[in-house]
Amino acid sequence: MQLSGRSGTSQTLALVLAIAMVAGSLGAITVSVVAMNPTNLLALGKLSPEVLAAAFQGEASVRVLVETIGHPSAQLVYAIGAMGGTVVSRFAYTPALAAYVPSNRLASLAQISSVKHVFLDDLVNVAAAPSMGGLSASTLFDVQAVEGDSQAVDLTAEQMAQFSPENFYNSELSGVTSAVLTATGGGANTVLGIIDTGINSRHGAFTPKNDDGTSTRVIGGVDVSCDGAASTDPFCAPGVGRPPDFTPLPGFDAPTNHFHGSFVAAVAAGSGAVERSATGLLVRSIEFWTGATLPDGPDPGMKLIPLIGIAPEANLYIIKVFDHTGLGVPTSIILAGINAAISARVDDGVDIDTINMSLGGSTLFDGRDLEDMTVDFATSQGILPVSAAGNDGPASNTVSSPGSAQTGIAVAAAADPVQVRIRRDQQLGVGNGNQAFVSNDAQVIFFSSRGPTSDGRAKPDLIAAGTFLLSAFAHDSSTSLAFGSGTSFSTPAVSGAAALLSSFAGANGLGATPFDVKQALLQSADPTKVPGYPRTATGKGFLNVEGALSNLQTQASGHRLGDKEQLPDNEEDEFGEFFSPIELDHGKFTAKGLSLSPGRLRQFVLEIPERSDRLVQQISVSVHVRSLGDNPLKDNPTFGGNAVSVDLQSAKRTTNDEFVLKARVVGDATFTITDDATTVTGDVLDALDVVSHVIEPGFFKVVVDTDWRSFDTVTFDLTIRVKTVSPPTPDVFKKGKIAQDGIVQFAPITLHAGAVLELSWNHDWSVYPTSDVDMYIFDASTGDLISVAGATLNSPERVRLGSGATIVIILFGFEINPPGQTERWQLRIFGA
Repeated sequence: MQLSGRSGTSQTLALVLAIAMVAGSLGAITVSVVAMNPTNLLALGKLSPEVLAAAFQGEASVRVLVETIGHPSAQLVYAIGAMGGTVVSRFAYTPALAAYVPSNRLASLAQISSVKHVFLDDLVNVAAAPSMGGLSASTLFDVQAVEGDSQAVDLTAEQMAQFSPENFYNSELSGVTSAVLTATGGGANTVLGIIDTGINSRHGAFTPKNDDGTSTRVIGGVDVSCDGAASTDPFCAPGVGRPPDFTPLPGFDAPTNHFHGSFVAAVAAGSGAVERSATGLLVRSIEFWTGATLPDGPDPGMKLIPLIGIAPEANLYIIKVFDHTGLGVPTSIILAGINAAISARVDDGVDIDTINMSLGGSTLFDGRDLEDMTVDFATSQGILPVSAAGNDGPASNTVSSPGSAQTGIAVAAAADPVQVRIRRDQQLGVGNGNQAFVSNDAQVIFFSSRGPTSDGRAKPDLIAAGTFLLSAFAHDSSTSLAFGSGTSFSTPAVSGAAALLSSFAGANGLGATPFDVKQALLQSADPTKVPGYPRTATGKGFLNVEGALSNLQTQASGHRLGDKEQLPDNEEDEFGEFFSPIELDHGKFTAKGLSLSPGRLRQFVLEIPERSDRLVQQISVSVHVRSLGDNPLKDNPTFGGNAVSVDLQSAKRTTNDEFVLKARVVGDATFTITDDATTVTGDVLDALDVVSHVIEPGFFKVVVDTDWRSFDTVTFDLTIRVKTVSPPTPDVFKKGKIAQDGIVQFAPITLHAGAVLELSWNHDWSVYPTSDVDMYIFDASTGDLISVAGATLNSPERVRLGSGATIVIILFGFEINPPGQTERWQLRIFGA
């Protein structure tokens, strides 16, 4: 559901169902038929389908995120308590609260006038890269600890100074030079907030040290996770939202914290080194591929591996939102973390200039959900939010929240040949990593989310290395290293760069705003480092810190600093003009002799018409591989060799809603999609997922690529067939208009088993902004709500009755866009 709403006018009802939600023995929601009372029925529409489904499934209590008109009042908190509910989170800067509410009181909550919408408090995860096929995740993209022992090295400032940027490859790749570090003080004049799993600053990546082994650069923080402030939250109880053996391990800077936050913080602001054998595989591989000679360690026969981030002198403020398990947490805990960053700056005087958020989740209203709006407020308070674009690629229009915010920077992930080859050497031997990465150019890694946003904004903003980075693996260790991949790890390179610019601006009294820093980074980005990719994949280009500093200096000399980012005035931007749908000749499109080198892709877009105009009955995509090229790794179970990878993305936006996800074709294969089934036949090595649901109007995307496992150019033919028919004549047809929060109810109707109810409307997934009209089905004789299958994110909504019944159908205008207008709907019933 969209994450905002506006009050509207209910339509006159012939029969109104007052909501009296009572969890029955079977978990059904009982709805009593009473006299006309539109206010009661209106409350049903404030509850998202996920909330309603949770109650419908018999959950005694549902965890919800309550969006309010203005900030939640004390009266609302009291009312929730009086209902037998528990408020678990309130926010200083977000108009919402999180609470557990008994299922049989959800309607009462929704009837409160200050309640705007009630959503499920969905889980948010760290932006981890996906696993592939049936292979062990550790052999692919999950963070993998480096084998062998590292030794801690207590380096002095003088010893640290011996390093130059070519010794820490990611900094050199990102345009950090000795001159940049000198001019910016390495970030010493700024505070970088890390919203993540907490860190373990006892690791060698974080120097200098206090007497207890922690880093002097960690100036403070807060633990709002299940380990800390949220430990009394019912979600955090063992066996509820956490594992059965969960025990809180509090502290924003604790050895027991999950590794993710330390890995991220070291990429952004590491300042240390560990010592490893000069003859070991890792040291030899780093020197082989970078061409640099690593400094000798204090001990004989040892070399120093630098763990130096983009801003190695930046001060860190740690906000722990994920507990030591690293598992997903409710959105409300993420909101608490962002609010904590704002509060630290506004209320406590902590000069946080940048926050790093290597996390995210899907959104259905780009730039206008609660996370995005909170990010925009942080920007207005002088903080530059830097967020992961997400790992829902390779289809376009998949940037996640909070990367989709109006302000801030969303970061995509690249695969750089040197870093990938170093990682692959650990499996194939020194100098053999190029077998797994042939090109000398960086690639946009397949899982990196692509833009634009649904309202046509250019996201992601930048790209940085995010595949097989070497960084701190600090869970209960002060010396371990690991390789990691994901937009989680490209993001901190950009937040570190922002910290450098903020430090320079602060030290020189430039008065630069978050927008000034963002513009300096975007205007200096280098698209030539990721050649051959569109703006929707790379943003403005690869991170270029040296150029960004020069840009900021130029702006300062011209007295052009101090601007604030302006938010758009309306939500009526034209959607879809950035797509170029293919023209089907008699329902068939063929592209012969397509060639893709490793890491490249082609996207073909079908514009699916409104079902009332022409019904798309079937979509089939066939691949005929002509040549897999040189394929030396075809028998290697880790890599799998060359293949054509196929992704089929539905018309839904800002989320990975793929009928077929990452199917790897090595011969002839066909993928067939209907409203009821998705089938895969032919020479397919593996596929991450295959799902089915209604074919929706809008932009259907066919993505073919050669993923990271391909060694050579592959050549293939692609055929797309679309079978359309004239829409069947429905047995029952109704149409009309509905306003925001409007209600339309029909007189009871008796339908046979197998009858199909199909609800469509004009502003569907083919239009931005999209409206959402829901369909609820009740038993006419008992008043029981018998189906919420018509209250999903699909458009059209489609329900097939499992048995004959006399029913009452109610439509609700959950989100009507553009604001202030009405939505035209059509209801068709087949097989009545």
